[in-house]
Amino acid sequence: MTRRAVTGAEVQQLRAGFRGPVFRPGDDGYQAAVTAGRAGEAFGGFVWNGRFAGERPALIVRPSTPADVVAAVGFARDGGWRPAVRGGGHSAAGHATCDGDLVIDLSQMRGVRVDPERRTARVDGGATWWDVDRNTQLYGLAAVGGAIAHTGVAGLALGGGHGRLTRKYGFTADNLVSADVVTADGQLRVASATADQDLFWALRGGGGNFGVVTSLEFRLHPVGPLWLDMVWWPAADAPGVLRFWRDWSEGQPPELATSSIMVAAPDGRGFPAEIVGRPFVVVTNLWHGPVEAGKKVTAAVREFGRPEMVISRVTDYATVQSMNDGIANADFGYRDYNKTGYLSGLTDAAIDAHADWAQRMPSRFGLVELMTVDGPATRLDPAATPLGARSARFNHIITAGWRDPAEDAGNMAWADGFHAAMTPHYGAGVYVNYLDRGEPAEVIETAYGAANWARLRQLKRRYDADNMFRRNHNIPPAGSPHPPAASPHPLAASPHPPAASPHPPAE
Repeated sequence: MTRRAVTGAEVQQLRAGFRGPVFRPGDDGYQAAVTAGRAGEAFGGFVWNGRFAGERPALIVRPSTPADVVAAVGFARDGGWRPAVRGGGHSAAGHATCDGDLVIDLSQMRGVRVDPERRTARVDGGATWWDVDRNTQLYGLAAVGGAIAHTGVAGLALGGGHGRLTRKYGFTADNLVSADVVTADGQLRVASATADQDLFWALRGGGGNFGVVTSLEFRLHPVGPLWLDMVWWPAADAPGVLRFWRDWSEGQPPELATSSIMVAAPDGRGFPAEIVGRPFVVVTNLWHGPVEAGKKVTAAVREFGRPEMVISRVTDYATVQSMNDGIANADFGYRDYNKTGYLSGLTDAAIDAHADWAQRMPSRFGLVELMTVDGPATRLDPAATPLGARSARFNHIITAGWRDPAEDAGNMAWADGFHAAMTPHYGAGVYVNYLDRGEPAEVIETAYGAANWARLRQLKRRYDADNMFRRNHNIPPAGSPHPPAASPHPLAASPHPPAASPHPPAE
């Protein structure tokens, strides 16, 4: 798009009804707001994915109250802006920033209010899961969140959301009780099962397409002491480990959260120096039930084969939610590129392709994950929320992570080639939160299914007919053409070619 400069008169107009800080290029605070954050810095107000840290918004506004959000949306609507909305700033697809347009940055709105009697939490739109987990755990409660503490709550929840409690309690969106949202007309609406039900339906998976969410209310669940196992085998053992894990994990109680990653051992974790940087296949089991039962259920994994390292302990949920923050490229500032697909099952051929391509990872900051998402989420009627893709047993995530922009092409080609090799094994749709920027509408639709997609497009026309909120995995209003997909990375003028890989697909 053409870069746009905001005028002093426009800023003065905005400030008439806005009390939070406003940043233009050259203002104090502007550069920090467009820079990729660094490990150890306070969460919020930064860009997570370094691929998009070079983008230069014309204006960044930081609301401090819902009234500020109303003012910001009105300013955007009246001025013809197409705002990016930043919650936790963690958007892997770079949707929390933009070039030459407006950013509505909610990082000053991070309150969490827990009602232990009702077992609910009211969470502001700029909060991260770190904010939620440390406050809900004061009461022995937890929300269904993601797996990285500095992920933004709103972005994850609006795209569906799954994590370590999903096998027992469903997706994050399934546990949403209500939401306050400022729609494109500038109205602050309350959406719930009894108020503005259509909007409430759309918010539980439809992403940021329907407005700026200023707060969300979640159902909480009792979560006490946990049993944690992390079992590390050399990456060369992956085919056998994953066959065992696939068979062992099937039918396990819902109190078990289990996932497998292939990753290089990170430094800074106290690991022996000789294994840092070496590739491993890791099975993580988290049991949120009686600890002794968890030890027995997970014993077979600890005893399988010849693991090089086993980490087992009793822990708490907030600690577990932070344990991946320094793994691979999880911290702010790395360059990130994702490909993904759901798997209804995990065949031997899929395991072989997965293990082969994961061991070709060009950077030690990449990661490949198989996360189990079976349970109540897969038993809910696909029409109950927009998330029509509910038949999967595993979510498959290919994450290329690296530091140097000169390594963009090689890392992205590896992820594209890996995805091409896995595509014959996919078939249960896609999880929208792991799509990269620029994915076509035909791919985004597979997160919802044809019927839900059609309903979402009708509701988009009702609440945002001009598609003001389009800097997302966009749902175009019914009757409108699909907007052109944004370039998937700011260094390329055209989308990255999906088949560009130096490696042939695994047999």
